[in-house]
Amino acid sequence: MDPTYFTTATTGFGPAEWVFFIASIAVALGGIYLAFLLADTNAVRLQALRQIGYAMSIGGVLGVIVGGVKLSGLALAPLWLTFVTLILLIIAVYALYVLISVLPQRLAAQVQSRPRNAARPVTAQRATAAQRPANVSPSNGVERPQVIGSRRESRRDRKRRSK
Repeated sequence: MDPTYFTTATTGFGPAEWVFFIASIAVALGGIYLAFLLADTNAVRLQALRQIGYAMSIGGVLGVIVGGVKLSGLALAPLWLTFVTLILLIIAVYALYVLISVLPQRLAAQVQSRPRNAARPVTAQRATAAQRPANVSPSNGVERPQVIGSRRESRRDRKRRSK
């Protein structure tokens, strides 16, 4: 291998450069999704994924810029492609570290800090309503006839029973 390979500017755009360019686009789009479009109900997980997304989008955009310069035909040393590839690998290692070790610890701490809600006691009204037959009125205990009408009438009757 030529010792000046990394520092000699070339204009060729071969298969390795295409792989680099397409991978950079994919990383940038994945980072944009994680950083700006992902909606998660867990705040801790959302924060971790946003941090990963910001890092991915910055690295991916940098790769797209370097790949675009190389694709445009300007002479660019392979050192730049190698440098951006190393940055993307460091981002991948960072993402794995966060997902494997940091995020589970934060989720466990979140679960431990959350107050334990015991099963709510069933109120007397709920208990009697559950034990009462469906066609008995809750107010006076008089049996009502079943509604044999439209869906609307049946729904109204259920609402009356729940009051």
